[in-house]
Amino acid sequence: FNNLLWVGGPMMLGRAAEEAQLLTFALMASTLGTAPLAAHNAMIQLVLTCSCPNFGLNMGANIRIGIHLGAGNTESAKLVSRLLLRCSMAWCIFIWILYAIFHAHIGALFTHDENVQSAIQSISIKGVAAFSFI
Repeated sequence: FNNLLWVGGPMMLGRAAEEAQLLTFALMASTLGTAPLAAHNAMIQLVLTCSCPNFGLNMGANIRIGIHLGAGNTESAKLVSRLLLRCSMAWCIFIWILYAIFHAHIGALFTHDENVQSAIQSISIKGVAAFSFI
């Protein structure tokens, strides 16, 4: 049980911190009104959906790294880690480019309300880029 807490504890704390951050952002957006809150929720859904391939890569790489480290092959583990970093960065850059190109049209995917669409357009690419690294 202690090993489980030793390994799982930091992961649990990381997830709790991420959920607390998302809750804090939602609470802050809700103080601005319904259109900013709707824009926040739409962009969170879009970013999380676009992040799914990175989560899958991360899970697969964690398994491969664990197998390599368990076999005592640290060089292969480092190689997998570097490959994962490159793949993740390439995916993030691809998403940022799509966001930059279609920035003005993203709001129409979620709603016909022009207030929400303009609120979505006001979200900067820097914000989306920063969230992609989380």
